[in-house]
Amino acid sequence: MELRYNLNTLLKEDNWLNGEFYIEHDGHCFPCEGWTDAIYPGVLHWVEELKKIARRKDEFECEFPFMEGDYNLNITRKNGSKLYVRCLDGHDCRGIHSCFQEVFVFECDAYEFVSSLHRLYKDILFAVHNKSLKIEEGKHITFMYYEKILRDIVKEFK
Repeated sequence: MELRYNLNTLLKEDNWLNGEFYIEHDGHCFPCEGWTDAIYPGVLHWVEELKKIARRKDEFECEFPFMEGDYNLNITRKNGSKLYVRCLDGHDCRGIHSCFQEVFVFECDAYEFVSSLHRLYKDILFAVHNKSLKIEEGKHITFMYYEKILRDIVKEFK
């Protein structure tokens, strides 16, 4: 499982960063290869949801929405650090979650998911600095804050 993104496509709109961002697993892309989405603040929501999953030792699920369009990842923590990922398309559902259709399903290790999020966030911060894209400062955009959250998440999955 890999979070795919292209920093060369980053555009700032208000306090959001939009760019190419999608999931790739075993030759499948979701929502699709080259999908453009609001990477920031979207990824912050994903981190918050991952924290919820990590804190629970029992089976627990959360939604990881893409910000543009009706696409979600439904992620369930299974045994230990295993995550069960359902890629859902709700384009014809008008926001009714029970209507969302499964596009594909896979399992991955939580550490794999956390590592992918870590790379994405680190690269975004680097790009923001290099391209002089001003984002409202706050605890969420600082790398040290984010680094601590990810370390805590990894500890919870052990």
